[in-house]
Amino acid sequence: MLLLALALIATAIGVGIYTVASSADEKATVRASLRQLEGYEVDNVRDQELLAPMKDRTRAPIMGKLTAIGNRYAPDGYVEKVRDKLVASGNNSPDAVDRFVAIKVVGFALAPVMIILVFGVLNMKGMSAMIVAALMVAVLIFGPDAILNRRVEERQHEIRQKLADVMDLLVISVEAGLGFAVSLDKPGGFL
Repeated sequence: MLLLALALIATAIGVGIYTVASSADEKATVRASLRQLEGYEVDNVRDQELLAPMKDRTRAPIMGKLTAIGNRYAPDGYVEKVRDKLVASGNNSPDAVDRFVAIKVVGFALAPVMIILVFGVLNMKGMSAMIVAALMVAVLIFGPDAILNRRVEERQHEIRQKLADVMDLLVISVEAGLGFAVSLDKPGGFL
């Protein structure tokens, strides 16, 4: 009975989201058509804001709030360590740190929900419930860090594998009479 009620609620939420998304899609189509018209200008600031896609209007404020919360409660130096790890993993995006901090905040926020899910909704009892809850919370809290650390290790391994070939090509180029800077800029580049 409980599963049937949850399924009905999920279906109702899905239908609601579909309805809102389809109407938003229609509005986006109209806005895109209006943008293509020459000389079309929006006088109203509200209408001008509404010309931006919905994902941009909603994602930025949510990410800003989550990042502010994460930066506020993060230990000293944590954000800088995350930035260094992201660079070491090959992700130089300026928004990557903010996204990572936001994911960590969501993980911490979902941890109590998972505990309620295990003990309340799934009605698990005993040691198995404790283990399942602990694993779910650990994945939510430590998962993003583990994934980032794994990406850093993979990139470092890849660099170590290719370093010998790059050094050989540089030596051959320099011995062939090219300068070091020219060897680095050679077509088919080394790095």
